[in-house]
Amino acid sequence: MLGPICVTFSIATTSSEKLRVSEEVMILVTGLFMLGFAFGPIIFGPLSELYGRKRPMFLGMFVFAIFHVPVAVARNLQAIFIFRFLGGVLASAPPLAIVSGIVTDIFEPVERGIAISIFAASSFVGPVAGPITGSFITLLSGWRWTEYITATWAFAFSIIGFLTIPETFKVTFLTQRAKCQRTKTKNWAFHAKRRRALLEPILLLLTLHVGFIYVFLYICFEAYPISFQYDRGWQEGVAALAFVAIICGVAVACLIIVIFSLTRYRSIFCRTG
Repeated sequence: MLGPICVTFSIATTSSEKLRVSEEVMILVTGLFMLGFAFGPIIFGPLSELYGRKRPMFLGMFVFAIFHVPVAVARNLQAIFIFRFLGGVLASAPPLAIVSGIVTDIFEPVERGIAISIFAASSFVGPVAGPITGSFITLLSGWRWTEYITATWAFAFSIIGFLTIPETFKVTFLTQRAKCQRTKTKNWAFHAKRRRALLEPILLLLTLHVGFIYVFLYICFEAYPISFQYDRGWQEGVAALAFVAIICGVAVACLIIVIFSLTRYRSIFCRTG
């Protein structure tokens, strides 16, 4: 999902010319998106503990796709800012708040490290590949098409994912089973215990911490166009190719983690449990 999200990271120059504002103002498009990205886990993290992983995640993805349409057709800066912020809140549901929980639900400890590393790699590759794709889309079709393409991808993946990916949270299964038992037996004492995730301070602090890390990381990507396009004089589309180096580094890091998990960590886990 992060790939299409980050296609819009590269539109500051072109969109600022169209809307007749400075590039510094248009960078707020990314800044407000990332601000929403930081606050979203505070909402979706607890929701995934209360209502399961599936519904909050794909609801966030679907509404995120909807909010890209107003950005694509917007005629003023205020509308773009508002819907980009709201889009950031909803876009945070899968990568920050829920996917790690799904991985924990599905995989055993050794495989869990591999799954997390692959997911983390995709979380880096998306923001890196997005500006490359977005730069060429902007050059060929205009900046509004970055929003249309993002919305199309998000709609497609949210619908396909909702129809094909099962619920993984055990508490959700227990809640559904308790509901069936209440209906069958007319005994209203059947209930599944839920943790009050909204009231747990550690959950709030961790989601804020992870959100801040992602915001800081992605905002740093704004420095790449400045460094390569303005300082070195590279053309707009070509300047984004500098991000390929990060993709290579992420791939190598992911490979190292996979090898470590399958060798040393597996042996340590087998010895100590």
